[in-house]
Amino acid sequence: MHPEWRLEVAELLVARRYSEALTLVRQAIEEGNMSARVILAKMGENAGLVRDEVDRLIDEVETTMAPADVETHLELSSAYDRRLGNLPYLEKDRRCFDHLLKAVELGAGPVYTTALAIKYGVGTLSVEANQDEAVRWLKHAIQQGSVEAADQLQRLYRHIEQTRRKREISGSNASAHSVTLVQRTESDRS
Repeated sequence: MHPEWRLEVAELLVARRYSEALTLVRQAIEEGNMSARVILAKMGENAGLVRDEVDRLIDEVETTMAPADVETHLELSSAYDRRLGNLPYLEKDRRCFDHLLKAVELGAGPVYTTALAIKYGVGTLSVEANQDEAVRWLKHAIQQGSVEAADQLQRLYRHIEQTRRKREISGSNASAHSVTLVQRTESDRS
């Protein structure tokens, strides 16, 4: 199988040339490519699969994949993002995040590192927002050469600063309001 088969499959799917894409995916499966099984599941009806078969494929890959298989982690993250698999909704969200995190930790490129940072920045249904982790991963993506990550980091720093200022303003307003109430209460007693 040539190294660009994934790109070719993606282009065929966009062009709705499903039978050609299916041929390439099945060839990759025959060659032992675990991530191709997830791509097949994501093709779903376009590959002649019903939902139960799709969910079984996802479950099977989840339990048999090699832990250091970056491509399979990325494909599973995408599959869970589409809410495929035989799991409760929130668990799918958690696994989407966990597989993306694992792929990035294993060396997935800057696009995925930036995506992880953004998920940390805004949070997901099952993962609380964590700006420190968002900053950490954006810096890592910048080290990987991502210009987008540098832009995202600037936006995040501006957001953090705006949030800090709003808290200071609301804190000082609350203090001023408390002083006013105390003064009124004292004048009412007189």
